[in-house]
Amino acid sequence: MIKYFLAGLFSVAVGVTAFAQGQSQKVVVDKILGAVGDRIILQSDIQNAISDAARNGDQLPEGAACSILEQSLISKILALQAERDSLPVSDDEVEANLDMRVRGWVMQFGSEQAVEDVAGKTIFQLKDDSRHMIKEQMLAQRMRQKIVENVHITPTEVKAFLKEYLQIAFLFRVRIRDRPDQCISQSC
Repeated sequence: MIKYFLAGLFSVAVGVTAFAQGQSQKVVVDKILGAVGDRIILQSDIQNAISDAARNGDQLPEGAACSILEQSLISKILALQAERDSLPVSDDEVEANLDMRVRGWVMQFGSEQAVEDVAGKTIFQLKDDSRHMIKEQMLAQRMRQKIVENVHITPTEVKAFLKEYLQIAFLFRVRIRDRPDQCISQSC
């Protein structure tokens, strides 16, 4: 009887040790880099945007991840405010935008099959994966339009502002950053 008890106790100890070792070797699959309201920005979103830009042949600056993160945060802020202000974006508009993008990809790559080969997904999957992002971009664009719809500025006003700004910067020895896309944190 004691022999069975000790054998059972030993089995439990080995199982707990194996479980604990498995738990200590965790691998990070994805990471939340930012959040706006109930919307999050994942590290994989930033990496996917960089991959898409590289696939499109765009030149990526040194701080591309930080710039994309900043743009994503601003876009999410604007989209959230657009929803609060009830700015309309219909599902038909989103579908039309998706269809236009697919036609652009087909023109760029030559055929739907070539687009699917490059993306590793079917056209349906591409549209389905992009639908939420497109709606968010459209909401952000509507909010931008609403913000600047009543702004009227002349070239003379721009010149006056810049002249005054540069004088103030010189007086206070304010250093204007050479690269505004630099992140405060290098771990973007």
